[in-house]
Amino acid sequence: MTGFAEIEEAVISALYDAFASGEDLSTEHVFSALADTVPLARTMDEQINGLRRWAEGRARHASVNRGRKEHRDLNAAQHSGPAAQTSSDVEHVHPKTHVEGIC
Repeated sequence: MTGFAEIEEAVISALYDAFASGEDLSTEHVFSALADTVPLARTMDEQINGLRRWAEGRARHASVNRGRKEHRDLNAAQHSGPAAQTSSDVEHVHPKTHVEGIC
C-alpha cells in the first residue's frame, strides 16, 4: 500500500528524473518512481512498532467504533448509578487560573 507521503515523494523524484532526461514530466516517470519507492511502513517498521507498544495502555485508538456493544455498555455504566455526577455536582475550575499552592 502506498500512502500520501510516498506518492508525494514519488512525484518529486519523477520531476527530477524528467528534468535530468530533458523531458516533460509524464505518467511513466511517476510510475517508475513509485516502483522504486520503499514505503515508510517498511523503512520505519521498528520505530512504528515501538510507538505502538508504547501507546498500548497509554493512549486511546483513534478509530474507536462507537457503535460497538462494549463501548455502549461502558458508556452507559459511566453515566448511570449513584457514582454518576451531573454538571452541578462538579466544581468547574479553568486549569490556567487555578494551580494548587499558587492561587
